[in-house]
Amino acid sequence: MKYRVILSLLLAAIPTTYAFADTVQINLTKKPELSEEGIHLSTKQGNYSMYAVYASKKVFKAFEQAKKGQCLELETNKGFDFSDASKIINVKPCSVFSNPDFAQLERWKAEIKGQEFGADSSEKIIAETSTHFIVYQNAGVSCAAGNYWLFNKQLKSYRPVDSGTCDDRKFKAILEADKLIFMSGKKVTAQYPVY
Repeated sequence: MKYRVILSLLLAAIPTTYAFADTVQINLTKKPELSEEGIHLSTKQGNYSMYAVYASKKVFKAFEQAKKGQCLELETNKGFDFSDASKIINVKPCSVFSNPDFAQLERWKAEIKGQEFGADSSEKIIAETSTHFIVYQNAGVSCAAGNYWLFNKQLKSYRPVDSGTCDDRKFKAILEADKLIFMSGKKVTAQYPVY
């Protein structure tokens, strides 16, 4: 019993950087410049010089392999400000649909007649699998949780999906290979098959 308590205390003391992670996207305007002490980025968002002495080898290698024009997704510790590359947890290419032209998606086929997707300035992708993605659309005061659309990448089609709630507190959408689940806290508010 005594050892279990000690083990529990030791496990609780281990820092978990992933619990406090943010995601930042950058679009490179030229290949990153690397030195022993720094990573220098020219992006559409601005130019950055990061101290890189304590950056992980994985992060350094990802920047080394990056190309001009590429979109990169940086998983970072909270409060990351482009000054210290050691606060970057992971670097990967952006998902194909991370920054889509939503006006192009209007041309995809509506699976439900009379329910056409209309692009505005509030869309964002909130969940994605290899075959589908969910688009959030601000519904203003009519529904704080927003409107949602399920897009099928293979069929280039879409359909509206009702989240089952307008309460945006502790709201989340979970997209799996075979189902879409909307939750408010621990309560499932709606669930749909994905095909």
